[in-house]
Amino acid sequence: MTSLRESFLPVYSPNNETTELGDNSMLIGGSLLYLQPDEDWPLCNTCAHPLVPLIQLNASSEHTPLALRTRIPSAVPANDSRGLATMVQLFVCPETDCYDTSTNYSTETRSWVVRIATVPLVQSHSTSQKAKKKIEDGASAGEGTGFLPPRIVETWRPGKKETFHWEVQMGQDDSDEFYDIHEPVRGLKLLGHSVRGKFYCSEEVCPQSIPNQYCDRRELIQIGDRDRFTGEDEEENGEEEESEYALGIMATLGNTWIEQCIDHPEVLTLTMSGNW
Repeated sequence: MTSLRESFLPVYSPNNETTELGDNSMLIGGSLLYLQPDEDWPLCNTCAHPLVPLIQLNASSEHTPLALRTRIPSAVPANDSRGLATMVQLFVCPETDCYDTSTNYSTETRSWVVRIATVPLVQSHSTSQKAKKKIEDGASAGEGTGFLPPRIVETWRPGKKETFHWEVQMGQDDSDEFYDIHEPVRGLKLLGHSVRGKFYCSEEVCPQSIPNQYCDRRELIQIGDRDRFTGEDEEENGEEEESEYALGIMATLGNTWIEQCIDHPEVLTLTMSGNW
């Protein structure tokens, strides 16, 4: 018995000067947070440092695969007359030390925000200058990594149909030939199966579940690790190269991805796995 899932790989914009999402599918990094009107810049629950945007996926864009868009509840349609878009967003703290505390998933020490939000595609920057300056000053002083260089994913191309990673086969006996064809790929991708390590860290219980209810989850977006954040191929000599489009914290977190509760699709979880 197998459990194949379709996957999608990023197609990046050749224009590295673009800093706004527009009608594209995903904005990686940059200093623009798509927030709701009058919403404050999000802060880290561990150190109160302003968070930085890691990924912001436009689930209303027709350049985002339909297979993912249909999994986002109450997403506004493309070209909404009010100028709104529904996004999957991950904001993270650029201060590396916070993650050692936060990986036990204590609510009081959470150092990231992962959410589904409907926000204006045209943003006002007037209320965010203080937070942006603190991030930029911290990076210049060597205290954090600051903002990532902005990068746009225009759309996505179909990837392979993926089977479970060998670390979580749990009795599923794929042949070597079958696994070589359908092995999950590393790096940034939509859907598919996540690449796993020996250890695993995630929420144990969906916050929307009732007592004694176990909710299944599925991979929504694999973000990757520091070596494979962008999903690019390995160097010809077989050595891995750290991506400039990754945060230093990824070196300790291993592979990271966003999971979605199947019973409560509005609930997202940041999950991590690696050989720590």
